[in-house]
Amino acid sequence: MEALGVLSRHELLTLDDHALRRALAAEFYLPCLGVLLSPEFKAALLPRPRFKGISGGWRAGKSFVLGCDIQLDLPFVQKGRDYLYWGIMPSYKTPPKEMQYLAAWNKQIGYLTKASFPDEKAVHLELLGGQVVIETRTAQDPEGIASDACDGIFLSEAGQMPESIFVQAQGRLMDRRGWLDIGGTLEDDESHPRWLWFARLLQEWLDAPDEEHQAFSLPSWANLSVFPGGRDDPEIKAKEHDLSPARFTRSIAGVPSGVSDPIYFQLEGDSAAWQYRGPGELRVTGEYADDTRGWLTYRGAGGDDYGSGGPKGHPTALAVVTVD
Repeated sequence: MEALGVLSRHELLTLDDHALRRALAAEFYLPCLGVLLSPEFKAALLPRPRFKGISGGWRAGKSFVLGCDIQLDLPFVQKGRDYLYWGIMPSYKTPPKEMQYLAAWNKQIGYLTKASFPDEKAVHLELLGGQVVIETRTAQDPEGIASDACDGIFLSEAGQMPESIFVQAQGRLMDRRGWLDIGGTLEDDESHPRWLWFARLLQEWLDAPDEEHQAFSLPSWANLSVFPGGRDDPEIKAKEHDLSPARFTRSIAGVPSGVSDPIYFQLEGDSAAWQYRGPGELRVTGEYADDTRGWLTYRGAGGDDYGSGGPKGHPTALAVVTVD
């Protein structure tokens, strides 16, 4: 596609400001593909740090953003060299939505040369006569994430992969100074400690972004095609009512904070309150306070860790905090 709305591809390539080029390409190029960009989508898509994290809520459109990050490279493809992109999935059973988007978009504009979508095997796309190749790899086959130099890699549902895959992918980008996206829904980290790296890294990049490392929270309501009412969509409001605040924050708002079963869950909300009754006595009251929970009176606070079993489970740990 030579003409990008009111701009030509040649005019885009002559711009010195990379951020401006990318923003203009998104504004004039993506609508030609029928892509609807909500403000939240733009906030996550337009920046191009070398390492980008996308923390998404349910049905937020994370795959859409990961696919768009490759699509926005295409107006700037240079003649005389080949380009290679990878999408790494937890397994080949994972639906390759990003690849489906890319195939559809590039078929529409005449870029698609070849597309292969075999069942539970690697997906292979060729664009622009084979100059651009996009393939999938799986975290279940680390040996397959080797050898080739890539221009860009995205990790789809990165929270379902070990951190070693993230580290290994970086090695494939060194030759071409390529970029890396990690995206996914925040999983149940308490049940799967090996997945904690994803939420931890997202939080680090959100709290202290720099030119090379940035993260973005993509809430469910960013996907206007599914939730046309945005933040006030009835389905979003229903989930806010039905889910715990921590689960809503992670699974709908896409924010990497909060846990579903904190150790001191009995101290959250209006149902519990601390009572200080003098030296040596600090107890909890509220709906969870009863004589069977084995609270320890001490010069500080006692707390039981009931884990995912909730209030009726068996305590597995006792914490004591002393106070002066």
